[in-house]
Amino acid sequence: PIRAGMADSVEASEHTSAARRVAANRSDANLVSDKLQPLGSGVRGVPLSISAGAYLELIDWTAHLVQPGKCHLGPLATPSVLNRLGLRERQWQFQVLGIESRYFRAIGGAESLMAKAEEMGQCWLKGLRTAQRLARQTV
Repeated sequence: PIRAGMADSVEASEHTSAARRVAANRSDANLVSDKLQPLGSGVRGVPLSISAGAYLELIDWTAHLVQPGKCHLGPLATPSVLNRLGLRERQWQFQVLGIESRYFRAIGGAESLMAKAEEMGQCWLKGLRTAQRLARQTV
C-alpha cells in the first residue's frame, strides 16, 4: 500500500499483516520481543528467527526504500536483521522491488526456491536466476 501510494505509513496500511502487528504490539508491548509468528486463523508454523519488533523495523525501513519521505515508526538506520540474513541494503531493495516482476509464488535463496519447487512438484520457480545472481552479489 505504501509503494502504491495508498498509505503513508506501515500502521496506516489497511488489510496488511504489518498493520495488524503494529496494532497488536501497541496493545501488548511484550509482543515486540517475541519471535515472529504466522498471522491468521488456522495458520501454524515454526516461529521465524526474528522478533516482531525487528520485522516491523525492517518493514518500515523497506517502505522508505520504495517511497522516500513517508512517515516512519523510528530511525532509518539499516536494520540489523539484514546483517543476520547476510544481505546488503541493495540486495534487499532489489528483491523487494522485484516481487511482482522477478518472483512468482515464492521468494528466497536459490536452495529454498528449488526445495519449494520440488515440494510443489515442479522443476523450478520463477526467481531462481535472480536468487542465484543475488548469491553471487552482483547486484
